[in-house]
Amino acid sequence: DGGIDIKGEVAVIPFVTQCKNHEEKVGVDVVREFEGVLVRESQNTIGILVTSRRDGFTRGAKNWIKN
Repeated sequence: DGGIDIKGEVAVIPFVTQCKNHEEKVGVDVVREFEGVLVRESQNTIGILVTSRRDGFTRGAKNWIKN
């Protein structure tokens, strides 16, 4: 799927979404891979990474996202 599960546009702002349904928290490797997918999109595209877990991201992934 090229790393994109949902692709669309809202009020002329493009976005791509990747959905994860993992038993374990989403790690920094998944976040970095999605970042790689996002850079191939147009410059103003918003990336949305979704997980089904309430506590869905590891500390490393959260730190990567913040920086």
